Amino acid sequence: MSFLEKGKGAVAMKRAFTSIGLALSLCIMSFLFAYGAENIPETIRIGLTFDNPSLESISLSSNAGFDFLALNGDEYEDMGCRIDFGELVVRKASKDPAQKVFLVRAGDVSEDLKSLSGGFSMLENINETFFTAYDDGWFLSAGPYSSKSEAESALKSFSDAADGIEFALEDYTSLVVIESGGWNVLAYDCMDGEHVIKPIGENGETSTFSYNGHNYRGGIMVKRFSGSDLTVINHLGMDEYLYGVLPWEMSKNWPLEALKAQAVAARNFAISNYAKYSHLGFNLCNTHNSQAYVGYD
Repeated sequence: MSFLEKGKGAVAMKRAFTSIGLALSLCIMSFLFAYGAENIPETIRIGLTFDNPSLESISLSSNAGFDFLALNGDEYEDMGCRIDFGELVVRKASKDPAQKVFLVRAGDVSEDLKSLSGGFSMLENINETFFTAYDDGWFLSAGPYSSKSEAESALKSFSDAADGIEFALEDYTSLVVIESGGWNVLAYDCMDGEHVIKPIGENGETSTFSYNGHNYRGGIMVKRFSGSDLTVINHLGMDEYLYGVLPWEMSKNWPLEALKAQAVAARNFAISNYAKYSHLGFNLCNTHNSQAYVGYD
């Protein structure tokens, strides 16, 4: 066989292997597209404090205030609780998740938040600021108090000042307090059910909120797991998450086809690693331990 014939044979063999490789790549990509289309989760939870777990409180801001919502699976449930303040501080009520704190409840627990509006006037003679709390229902409360004796002393003084109102103690180990302008607005047990603090949308535009110097879509969940401080989680749609990943994993100046490929890769990474941090209450983190993610910005 001549040198030329050998060369032609090598080229033919190379083309054959290239064709086989291309076919395999197309099969793999077809599988990935089918997997993503059929099994892609609608929402995702991103841990925003993975590299900064020692938090006492966080600050949130939005243009039109916030809704306090229940989360059932992927669906938000309107609880009729709108917080008409653009600047919020969410803080843990106790230093240690194992330490109990106490609220003094005034009156009964109600299923309807609106029914509590008249209760504040009945507490005008008490030299204490009462605010709304949620615990499988709504009630007016004072506190939180760091010890039972302090809470019992407050309860006695309230009872002496307001005849006809029943006061009771409620204790918690994972109580979170939302405040604005230094005043308590809402308290709830962050480990009893799932709740989201979500910005109110304006005129049909995408609603975003600001946290730690960046803007985000979706809402914020706060959890307190044993042995940790505040765990801050961005709950949002999967596509919304990918919008915040792509420009941080690849330059926007790269060719469009490269950006498309990166988007597919980012989505499939999110799907295949969906349970990576489930023990911490979220799916992925916002650092390069998962994929770089900086929200709406």
